[in-house]
Amino acid sequence: MKKTEINGCTVLTADAGKKIVKDNFVCGTVVWLAVGDATDAYRELSLEEADALEKAQQETEGGKPDEETPSAEMPTDIDMAKAAKIAEIAAYSDSDAVNSLTFNGLKTWLTPNVRANYLVSLDAAELLGETDITFVVEGVQASLPIKQVRLLLAKIQRYADACFIVTERHKIAVRALQTVDEVESYDYTKGYPEKLAL
Repeated sequence: MKKTEINGCTVLTADAGKKIVKDNFVCGTVVWLAVGDATDAYRELSLEEADALEKAQQETEGGKPDEETPSAEMPTDIDMAKAAKIAEIAAYSDSDAVNSLTFNGLKTWLTPNVRANYLVSLDAAELLGETDITFVVEGVQASLPIKQVRLLLAKIQRYADACFIVTERHKIAVRALQTVDEVESYDYTKGYPEKLAL
C-alpha cells in the first residue's frame, strides 16, 4: 500500500490486485483520509477476499451484491477545503510575505539554522574575549558589537515566534469552520506582526 500527501491530506493507494480495508469494511483501491486520521487501521486484501467481504456485508445489510457501496473514508468537501486552506496557510507562513526582514536596507531572512549558527559563533567569540563579530547579510559584510548582534537575533526570534503563533491560530480557526464557503473566504494573511526593520 502506497501512502502519499496531497494538499495536506493523506492518500492511501492499494497495490495492484488489492483493495484497502478498515474494520472489515472495504474502502476501495484509493482512500483519502480525513485530516488527523491514522493510517495504521488500514490494511490490504486481495481482490477476491475484498469482493467476498463486500458481498457478505451487502447480504447482511439486505442490499444487492451489484449495488455500489460508497466509501466511508472519502473526505467530505469541507474536509478537502480545510486541508487545502491549511496547506495555503503553511505555504504563506513559509513565504517572504511572513519570513523576511530588513537589515540596513537589505531585505533578508535568517532561518532557524542560520540563527542557531550565529549564536554558536557569538558564544565562541565571547569565550575568546572578542567584543565585535563580523557576519554577512545578502552578500554584504557587517561588523557589530556582540551584544548588539545578540539583541538583533533575539528580536528576529521573537518575531518568528509571534508569526508561528498567528499561523497556528489560523489553522485552528479553519478547522473550526462549518461550511466550504467560510473556509474558502477565510483570510489567513491577517494578524501577522509588522516586519522588522533593523
